[in-house]
Amino acid sequence: MILVMKNSNNIILAWELYQKNVSINYIARHCNKHRATISVWINSIKRVGLSNYLNSYESSKKKPRPNRQISHSTKEKIWKIKENNPQISGYKIKELLKRKDNLDLSISKIYAILKEK
Repeated sequence: MILVMKNSNNIILAWELYQKNVSINYIARHCNKHRATISVWINSIKRVGLSNYLNSYESSKKKPRPNRQISHSTKEKIWKIKENNPQISGYKIKELLKRKDNLDLSISKIYAILKEK
């Protein structure tokens, strides 16, 4: 029987089972995780202790993720710059956006946006 639990509960359970000399393969099946994941948890707990590992594990999951989508207005700015200056390079577009709008895009992303139009 496989139970679905919160990862922090799985980590605690994995550690308790490991301390009772239960095999990592059994723990992995019981927690419904890959044995490599269980090994990472166990080795990290050995290194820093259970409570420290749980604290770092939980706090690492709460970090905000950067927005990877480029807004349509930014795309329009790039298209307009290229339309007004057909010979301008991606590097120069990058520099213009950085200077005027404080936008930092990679050159490859600029070329990908130019390709969209």
